[in-house]
Amino acid sequence: MRFELYTEEKDDRTVFITGNFNNWNPKDYTYQLKQLDTQNYFMEIDDQALPDDIEYKFTKGGWENVELDQYGNITPNRKVKKSAGKTSDIVKKWRLNWGPFKDEFFPIVEVISEQFYIPQLDRYRKVWALLPHDYYIADKSYPVLYLQDAQNLFNEGSDFGNWEIDKKLSILSEYGRGDVIVIAIEHGSQNRIKEYIFDNDNVANGSEGKKYIRFITDTLKPFVDENYRTKKDRENTGIGGSSLG
Repeated sequence: MRFELYTEEKDDRTVFITGNFNNWNPKDYTYQLKQLDTQNYFMEIDDQALPDDIEYKFTKGGWENVELDQYGNITPNRKVKKSAGKTSDIVKKWRLNWGPFKDEFFPIVEVISEQFYIPQLDRYRKVWALLPHDYYIADKSYPVLYLQDAQNLFNEGSDFGNWEIDKKLSILSEYGRGDVIVIAIEHGSQNRIKEYIFDNDNVANGSEGKKYIRFITDTLKPFVDENYRTKKDRENTGIGGSSLG
């Protein structure tokens, strides 16, 4: 079967076809299209390698670089019967490293407290909540992910980099997989290492990791569960961070 592609965007990246014939591998060099000119591509696939009902998409080598419609939206799977013998398609736009990011899918960012009290350590900490974009118009309950080092999670120009968690959540929401609440806890600056280390006084000069974990489990989680629509069980609660966090 012959697959023909015309793309309106001139883009030097290699084009692949992926589908229910190669386990949806978006960068399978067996299915790399041949280029006729800057905008036209084609590929011929042996009928024996194809199912009768074919579903497929075009990519530039990954799901972060998949085809989009003219408005920059994700597209449904293309479908064709093998018996057709040939199909001609048009791609209006291409995703580039998950962009463009759509404002309507970005999480709702709230400051839970500028000075959330940590009784286990007798300190205060800024804590954020990143809620699904449709949190206030939905009635669902959500799993919760507690992330450390909030200064580096979604703040442009932060000293130690930006994880761009807000952008990642917007992509998940765009694909219908963004049903999660992220609780972001800022680190304690000069106390960061002590709070994130267990039983290692030589490194931390008095490790406080056990007390910090008790803060998460005994103080912060009950507060979050009481004030947000959460799934409270262990299977729907996660914790993460970077480096020591």
